[in-house]
Amino acid sequence: MKKIMRRFIPALSAAGFIIVTVSGCSNTYPKETSYGHPKQRIEGQGQSRAYQTQQQVSAVSHNNTFFAYDHELSTQVAAMHGVMGAIVMRTDRNAYAAVMVDNSASGTKAGRSETKTHGPGDKKNQIPQPYYENLYTNELASDFIGYVTVQDHKNLSHTFKQEIALKIRQLDPTVHDVYISANREFINQLNHYKLDALSGASLKPYVNEFNQGATRIFGTKPQP
Repeated sequence: MKKIMRRFIPALSAAGFIIVTVSGCSNTYPKETSYGHPKQRIEGQGQSRAYQTQQQVSAVSHNNTFFAYDHELSTQVAAMHGVMGAIVMRTDRNAYAAVMVDNSASGTKAGRSETKTHGPGDKKNQIPQPYYENLYTNELASDFIGYVTVQDHKNLSHTFKQEIALKIRQLDPTVHDVYISANREFINQLNHYKLDALSGASLKPYVNEFNQGATRIFGTKPQP
């Protein structure tokens, strides 16, 4: 537990999201990794699903006893191809990632986005100008250029979610399960918690609210 909590110590300065793009991200997980469910492999993919693994075969409950903002996981996920920004919360067993995506997100279904915004940007820093206005507000996912939010996590492609889940598991092998969403409401909810964490406030009062949000976004019924 001490090892995990040390990584939750905030290391950001003024920036709320680390927005970077890279290409050619890879992982070191073997193709036959089962993530606790040996028979649950994605047909044609040669690899077991690395996200929402338990939910493939049975109902789940989001009864987390604590959660904390994980700066390292957030930064690493934000640096992945197709991701404009990310907030990752680590619980006693799981990791929950709220991501803002761009048009290069692998296989994300067209026409399913909540927002695809436009407006003036900061060309020098390649960061949308209104981004600065949202650094210290709960409404991070609002109107600024170049990113997409997706209401239903099922409309994010398997490939896209798989890469994120593998990255998280590679960085923290103690993660039991991974949940990924680009839902605007979920992004703003986690951003609110992140800002409180960075200010030194306890997230304990929000545990029930967090669990309710996770249940609303990801559900509890099996999702093969």
